[in-house]
Amino acid sequence: MSISERILPIVPFEFNEEIDLEGHEAMFLDTLHTLESPDFFLSTYSEANTQGMIWGAEKLPLPASKGSEWRNINFVKILICPIVVTSQDEIAERQERLTENLFSLIENFDTMWGGYKSELLELYRPYKEFDVGKASSIELARKLSPLKPVVNRMSEVHFYMMYVSFYLFMLFEDLCQELFGIDATHPDFQAMITGYDNKSFQCEKNLWLLAQRVFELKLEKDFELPSDQIAERMKETFNGRTWLNSLRDFIEEFGWRNERLWTPAAPSWRDDPKYVIDRVKVYMKVDQDSPIVERLKNLTERREKKIAEYLPKVPDDRKEIFNLLLKGAQYSSIYGEEHDLYCEMQTDALMRMYLVALGKRFVEAGTINEVDDIFQLTLDECRMIGMYPAKYKLQSLVAARKEKGKADAKEVVPNIYSKKMNEEEAFGWMMSAREPIFMKVVVGELPKPKPELKADLIGVGGASGVAEGPARLISSVEELNTVQPGEILVALTTSITWTPLFSLVKGAVLDRGGTLSHAAVVCREYGIPCVLNTFQATAKIKNGQMIRVDGNEGAVYFLD
Repeated sequence: MSISERILPIVPFEFNEEIDLEGHEAMFLDTLHTLESPDFFLSTYSEANTQGMIWGAEKLPLPASKGSEWRNINFVKILICPIVVTSQDEIAERQERLTENLFSLIENFDTMWGGYKSELLELYRPYKEFDVGKASSIELARKLSPLKPVVNRMSEVHFYMMYVSFYLFMLFEDLCQELFGIDATHPDFQAMITGYDNKSFQCEKNLWLLAQRVFELKLEKDFELPSDQIAERMKETFNGRTWLNSLRDFIEEFGWRNERLWTPAAPSWRDDPKYVIDRVKVYMKVDQDSPIVERLKNLTERREKKIAEYLPKVPDDRKEIFNLLLKGAQYSSIYGEEHDLYCEMQTDALMRMYLVALGKRFVEAGTINEVDDIFQLTLDECRMIGMYPAKYKLQSLVAARKEKGKADAKEVVPNIYSKKMNEEEAFGWMMSAREPIFMKVVVGELPKPKPELKADLIGVGGASGVAEGPARLISSVEELNTVQPGEILVALTTSITWTPLFSLVKGAVLDRGGTLSHAAVVCREYGIPCVLNTFQATAKIKNGQMIRVDGNEGAVYFLD
């Protein structure tokens, strides 16, 4: 057996149907985080996210859930399973501890999140300052070892703060259902929690400003070039160099992010300016007189008006808890959009920086042929081979994994794995855990039948409003520049890297997602309708087809 063949005999966190389903009632496919192609670092993130969700659920604590476990299938698809608390006595004890912490969690949320942001940025700082270009293979391999605990700590912070803000959202929804008979899909509920700025929206505003600078400096003609040629063209003129300086300032502040989440294999904005330029091109399509800078002001006015409308309806003895939980629920949108820029995007970009540098050493040693071939290896393999790369010739291993990966990416797997339950029973069991990330992001609320609407698709209303327009089907970030103003976005799901689109489109229809998923939050903040969890929008809607999106009812109509 060759050295190459001995690599990776056992893969931690790879799904084993026989073993995993003995210990779990059911496991659910996470379509929101499933990758487009195999990533051999997925086991690293599965470990980190399992640790983060369990640690976060215990620290809060969640009453009926002890977090979730992650598994991956062939380094492409992700399965997650809630750890459900079954003892009513234990649920009551955990609920009591949560209730005791509730006031402090809400009143100190800003301080707590600010402290965690400072902690994480300090953890990242020495890795950012280290000169990877001058480092040897062994030095880079040594750096990867302590970087793994940094990723684990990031995940703890990520999921703890997500559990705090998302569970408060659920508690406020419970109260609104009790007092007013409305839930998170109701336009009034959504209005009361929107209109708050965060780092992600500041990033988008700065991208829009970069687009405005293109017009101010009369560089529009240059931006007709392919994105990967524009930076070089900018160097040829004074106005172009002026714009490049603005671009460099932007990348210095916002460049630690990747094109896709939870994968160091995806390019970072620091790798090449073309990725930011792609976003600038999107914002150049936005009407220059667009009220983008007035968006938050308008949403804030609507929010305060709606709260003033509902507050008199709250019984006097419930006003204090109403105001407290309202404040807590409002943090869900702020944290939900901002956390990526401090959490997984930072570690993705950091990990990528070290792996690309190590990949160059592997190429020099003849270990692999292309730098990106390093992403066909696991983290542990990279650390092991990095100690003495000349010993290894991995071309055949890389080729085999690439070939297998093409088939694995196309494999269709069930939405639910279980030996004990059918799909309906498994969903009910999952809902009993009241695990916020399952209920409001990954799996989401199930659509309620509404035959009286005679709609072509029924989903869940993620953002209120009604809009009509031609459908634009998007399957990856590489297609973002195909979107035109006035279209309706149709996709499996979205992430923070897609945010510029929401300045262009009139609405969104998604196969999957809950009321705290990215598309729902951003559509609410951009004031456009969104319908989620249709399950079959991308299969039934054709590109260019005229459709109507009714976010109030969670309905989609085909107009031609």
